[in-house]
Amino acid sequence: MLRCAILRLPVTSPSRIFFGTAGWSYKDWEGIVYPALIKKSQHPVEYMARYFDMLQINTSFYGHVKPEWGKLWCHKARAANPRFLFTAKLNRALTHSPVAIVESTSAETIHIGPNDEPWAKAGFDSIAEEKHARGRGYAVSHLVQEHRL
Repeated sequence: MLRCAILRLPVTSPSRIFFGTAGWSYKDWEGIVYPALIKKSQHPVEYMARYFDMLQINTSFYGHVKPEWGKLWCHKARAANPRFLFTAKLNRALTHSPVAIVESTSAETIHIGPNDEPWAKAGFDSIAEEKHARGRGYAVSHLVQEHRL
């Protein structure tokens, strides 16, 4: 006989599910996800914020978010959706070994450069200051400190 247990957890605040896409600037989306030539008339973040609650910043994996970009994206999103949020990938310098093809990634194989922590923090802080990030803080410094041990 199969038995099930029901676990009831206390609810401290109402849950909200956010829907969005991983990224927003893809050539093959033009004319399908958003209008063709949208970049000439409207920023893709502003357009996507009309239909979604959140977007994932994919570019942060490949390069650090410049604070001026974070602020621009927040202002564009806020124009269309005041409750809009972003999520972001940590930069690959913080998560992947530079030789990941030949050996697995671990704390020993990740080599964080001297600018990776401040650049990542500056970019993410620019979004958090605009109150468009899920949560209000980032564990970038903590993550970097763990890998330096």
